[in-house]
Amino acid sequence: MIIPAFAIGRTQEILYELNPFAEAGKLSGVKCFVDSPMAISASEIYRRHPECFDEETLGLISRGDSPLEFPGMEYALSRDKSKAINELKEPHIVISASGMCTGERVLHHLMQNIERKESTILCVGYQAEGTLGRRMLDGVTSSHAPEGTGLPTSSI
Repeated sequence: MIIPAFAIGRTQEILYELNPFAEAGKLSGVKCFVDSPMAISASEIYRRHPECFDEETLGLISRGDSPLEFPGMEYALSRDKSKAINELKEPHIVISASGMCTGERVLHHLMQNIERKESTILCVGYQAEGTLGRRMLDGVTSSHAPEGTGLPTSSI
């Protein structure tokens, strides 16, 4: 599953929502990658400022649960690690910027997975007119891929 997500806020919300499933073993064997240097940095800022969390989140932390980390979650800090994710054959989740599929690392994940029947692309945020994310949501089947992305035009 490829989840294009905004690096600040949306990525952390997704991790927070996935956390209980992972903690309950419902994602057993499914790795989850955060593949955005900015999202990784933003997550670290969230961790350093628990005073900004609501009571529910503070309760999780007081019980020893880190709501933005869970078993099977990894950060892809380097480009090589990011590219290596696409070599995986087992089920996995990739949360990657940009949220509207306009650039950054998500483009190479889309390029590698958009035509695979077993892959899901899950857009969880607003997709502005004219973006690749919007074209995918609108079901456009033939278009010009963003220049330099290498995305197959038959799939967008």
